[in-house]
Amino acid sequence: MSRIPLVGFCLLLGLGASACTSPTGPTGLAQWEHQAFYQLDTNTIWLEVPAEGASWSNADVHDAHNPALTRAWEAAEAPASPLIGRDHAQWIRALDAHMNEDGSLHLAAKALAPYPIRFSLIAVENGQERLLGQLDSEAWSAGTHFAKVGVDYLLPQGDAMVILRSEGAYQAMESMLRVHPVQPPGM
Repeated sequence: MSRIPLVGFCLLLGLGASACTSPTGPTGLAQWEHQAFYQLDTNTIWLEVPAEGASWSNADVHDAHNPALTRAWEAAEAPASPLIGRDHAQWIRALDAHMNEDGSLHLAAKALAPYPIRFSLIAVENGQERLLGQLDSEAWSAGTHFAKVGVDYLLPQGDAMVILRSEGAYQAMESMLRVHPVQPPGM
């Protein structure tokens, strides 16, 4: 028997098997999309928090070109009426930090996603994750889901590592921030 038909048969068998595993279902598409576009942030963001507070965001919601979405995001409140259509939001995570009178930080984190998510605000203490707050998003439209978590956090040291984590059905995105309170001169 010749080797050519055997090699050809093996090639056809391999191509057929790989075609059966292509990302055609929802799970496969979501995993492919995650690997292609949304991997975890690898750099830690340094956020100095002066007396007037500080804000950070990994993206700008204004790129959505939807004034109702922009107003709702900035107010961190659900829109007065549901957003119409499939205005896919970006994967956005943001953090506002302010010093409280008692020296603790008030952390207000919010997230926007095109799919339902579970959003977590996590502190890293002694190398271990400590959950500060977590909730499931609410739908603003078919393609826009929102979540916010607000907590007062007493710093165990001079600064804190916090993680903003958005988890969808088949993907997770997170940003790591080193939050550093800045004392005014003379204190």
